[in-house]
Amino acid sequence: MVEIKNYSKTMTISQVVVFFDRIDIHFTKTMIQNYVRIGLLPPPSDKRHYGHGHLHLLWLIHFFKENFSLEEIRGLFAATLGPAYATAEVCGEDAEALYVQATSMQEHEENETAPILSLMCRSVLLKRKAKRMLDDE
Repeated sequence: MVEIKNYSKTMTISQVVVFFDRIDIHFTKTMIQNYVRIGLLPPPSDKRHYGHGHLHLLWLIHFFKENFSLEEIRGLFAATLGPAYATAEVCGEDAEALYVQATSMQEHEENETAPILSLMCRSVLLKRKAKRMLDDE
């Protein structure tokens, strides 16, 4: 888990790209701008600066996009963080709580020694359940 609180409260888009490159997560400026354009990521404050909430959400986007579409991730954010997440007042504490929960679950799963078939079946079933929950929202 990356301790985002240890970094500057606001960053330019270039600094955000460098921040994630250092932890081997690769975003481009265009990707981040597209996430803002489609409403997946709140716009930067004063049209230039990204805060801790943005960093948490970007990490979550990276984590979830392996198995979910951007539309499904936006549904997750809206359902979990409420409609205010898409505003310039990036819901920092709520985004951080979701980030902490996801990273904690990730660390637990990585340390688990369940057989591969069990993990693959659970993955499919959980994805189906998440899709149904998102569809119900």
